[in-house]
Amino acid sequence: MKNIKEIEKIYFNFEKLADDYRDLPETLAAHRKTMEFLTAHKMPEKIKLEVDDLLCDIAQEGERQGFLYGFQYAIRLLIGEGGTEA
Repeated sequence: MKNIKEIEKIYFNFEKLADDYRDLPETLAAHRKTMEFLTAHKMPEKIKLEVDDLLCDIAQEGERQGFLYGFQYAIRLLIGEGGTEA
């Protein structure tokens, strides 16, 4: 990917660029559902926190990848190099 470091700068600082940046209700609900599942299955607190950290790492990397690919795709659409042209 060209200019990946420049695009990553936007991703890693997005909360500073958007005045209304916050977790969406769906994101909070998914996290709450996961923690309720671990609690219901008697997961020890220490392990529950470690699992939460690992799941957050997976989610963050998926979000980052989606942002990078989506950003580049949006740019290609804007310059007429992607998608279906009318």
